[in-house]
Amino acid sequence: RIKTLVLLIALAGTTLQAQAMDDRLYVAPSANYTFSDNDRRADDGWGAGVSLGKPVTRNLNLELGLTGSSLDYKTGGGDYGLTSLGVDAVYLLNRDADFTPYGVLGLGVLRTDIPGGDDTGLMANVGLGIMKRLTDNVSLRADARYRWDNNAANAFNANNFGDVVVSVGLNIALGQKVQPAAKPVPVM
Repeated sequence: RIKTLVLLIALAGTTLQAQAMDDRLYVAPSANYTFSDNDRRADDGWGAGVSLGKPVTRNLNLELGLTGSSLDYKTGGGDYGLTSLGVDAVYLLNRDADFTPYGVLGLGVLRTDIPGGDDTGLMANVGLGIMKRLTDNVSLRADARYRWDNNAANAFNANNFGDVVVSVGLNIALGQKVQPAAKPVPVM
């Protein structure tokens, strides 16, 4: 009985190790397109970003992200620079699947640079995305987010802005994936 109990405990421990979560840090470069709020009086425009992320539970990742975009004024010359720094919580429906949808919720600051004024203010975003595993270290990801900011630069006398930002990029895991331990050979 004791040998059977020891064998069952050893097998249970191996099963838990085999299903251990991949908790490596990752970097996520992306390209984005901003559909700007009409009150910004700017055309839609391209940008880029990079995030550093870490899985913290089976379904939740935390990311520190930096993004930037440049929008042209609809009338006249000049451009509208937007740079954000924020923290996002990313909730993956099934981390272990090759394809999984996710939700994202974030908070941070948005730096607005316009001719004649610039400032940094509060920003929040919420969105939905999908992730497709390409290899053990690389996944393709795409998401769409609604981004709100409090218009700290007081551009065009608007109270706040709401943009839609669509991003496509990669998740690149850093370091080697932890390999499950070899199954112990039962001794009878």
